[in-house]
Amino acid sequence: MTGVQRYAYELTVALDSKPGVSGFLCLGVPPDTKKLPDLHQIPVIRIGTHTGVMWEQGDFPDFCRKNHYVPLNLCNAIPLRCPGIVCIHDVKVKRFPSFFTWRFRLWYNLMFGVASRKARSLLTVSEFSKREIVATLRVSAQRITVIPNGWQHLQKIVPDPTVLDTYHVADKQFFFMLGSLEPNKNLAWLAKEARQNPDELFLVSGNIDKNVFSQKNQGLSFPPNVSFIGFASDEEVKGLMKHCKALLFPSFYEGFGVPPLEALSVGCPVIVSDIPVLREIYHDAAIYIDPSNASYHLSDLLAQQTKGAAEVLASYSWDSSARKLLSLLEKDGKR
Repeated sequence: MTGVQRYAYELTVALDSKPGVSGFLCLGVPPDTKKLPDLHQIPVIRIGTHTGVMWEQGDFPDFCRKNHYVPLNLCNAIPLRCPGIVCIHDVKVKRFPSFFTWRFRLWYNLMFGVASRKARSLLTVSEFSKREIVATLRVSAQRITVIPNGWQHLQKIVPDPTVLDTYHVADKQFFFMLGSLEPNKNLAWLAKEARQNPDELFLVSGNIDKNVFSQKNQGLSFPPNVSFIGFASDEEVKGLMKHCKALLFPSFYEGFGVPPLEALSVGCPVIVSDIPVLREIYHDAAIYIDPSNASYHLSDLLAQQTKGAAEVLASYSWDSSARKLLSLLEKDGKR
């Protein structure tokens, strides 16, 4: 899953465990949906006959209006006719429009414009992202509730015992980078850093949707000590995090940044960009780098002392986020 998808999935599971949600919430899905959470209180309703945007803009809002439901949209996208409650994870489409195809920019600018004017409430995942929404969408901070990500989904995952053999790193030391290969993830930093550290090995997991992102990484070349492994399963990711020297997260823009939180939960050191949102979340539990500077000796970085990982992990949970969201929904339901 991407971080946005993970957010929606895990929050739904956590909401399902709360008393009082039966009869108050339901999960509407397209008719061909295959992977569904195991829910005990929240009913799953297959809606309509379409998929994709036709479902999102047709079947779903029709169902909500007919049954007097308020839409809760946790993945940025919204039904334009009745936006309801909307989570905007970040506004990089506003801050870095050149990263995206013109069609994607046009569509998201339309959705964000409708959300900023007509949504009953706005959610986001960090105080940084809240400030960004206020600045770019010109909405009042009082309309925005911060409901952050969690990491506890990783506790349910059993590491793949064969992952080191699968990716040919058994008995080798390596750095790991995880995430979609979007331009803001800063692969240029990795390419330069790998050349600066030719004796180190780098594994990169992720892919990119060419229908969404412009080809900002096109033309980058990587030395032979960088291996791209594509999408990895949760079991593989946890295994790689447990065995790598550190997780690398050199992004220059994020709404939250979940992979370092996952890595800390399994005792993996994290090397992250020194940007406001990551300082907000990780405090002294991470090693910080300038994402525009690729002249670090990584082994020297790892000699730095960090502290407070337990406090960081205790600050974020799907359970506490679900309780905060449910409180907001209950207040909204009394309007």
